[in-house]
Amino acid sequence: MDDSDIEEKKVGKSPIKKRALITNFLKWSAPSMARKDEIYGRTKAPLNIERPISLETKCGELREVLNCIRPPRAWCEDGVYWRQDVSDEPTTRPEVLALAEALDEAIIQSNARETGLCELREVIYADIFDELIRQVAINCIERGLLLLRIRNEAEDSIISFRRLYSSSLAYGVRKTLEIS
Repeated sequence: MDDSDIEEKKVGKSPIKKRALITNFLKWSAPSMARKDEIYGRTKAPLNIERPISLETKCGELREVLNCIRPPRAWCEDGVYWRQDVSDEPTTRPEVLALAEALDEAIIQSNARETGLCELREVIYADIFDELIRQVAINCIERGLLLLRIRNEAEDSIISFRRLYSSSLAYGVRKTLEIS
């Protein structure tokens, strides 16, 4: 894996930069032409993943759930607007086995640490988890929504743990300076 596979990326609104591996485990549909307002104008409120979905509203909400996993990609090329959504095609068993092999290969090629905190491994596993959520949501929307909630809660917990760790380090440094 060469340096072209890794890009510098800002984390949220933070000025801290994180090296993120560009992964492509999530399956996308073929790009389609779109109108400018479809790309830049939001006509519907985002899906509330906290509420249960009734059987009557299930139809058509798969696309919304898939858009919660990752928003559609959008770009303009030669004055033509393009859009690419997360794929809604079911996955076969051989594709899942190939995904597992691709995961192992990505971990090895990225030189991610096997234990402890590793941002590269975190990015790879997050992308794989998004693909698994996609696969489950296609078969059962409710399970997909439950996995989305779990993913979001885990991400929030990790962010909280990082803040707590930084805060405790700063506290330890202040106390050490006070003593000396």
